[in-house]
Amino acid sequence: MVLLGLAILVVSFLVGLVFVAVVAGLAILGGLGLTIRNWLVGRKAPATDEDLIQVEYRVVQREQERDH
Repeated sequence: MVLLGLAILVVSFLVGLVFVAVVAGLAILGGLGLTIRNWLVGRKAPATDEDLIQVEYRVVQREQERDH
């Protein structure tokens, strides 16, 4: 019975290691992909004043009446 418990723990540990390895590999591939894209395409130029839009907003205050 103890061997079965140890076997389950070992298998779950190995599955966890595989999961962590896959996630780390995907993160590395994603970082490389973004780096290569930045090299090939170039970064976006900073926004100028002409790119900005005018926004108008209004603050509405609502008071709640609470009966105690």
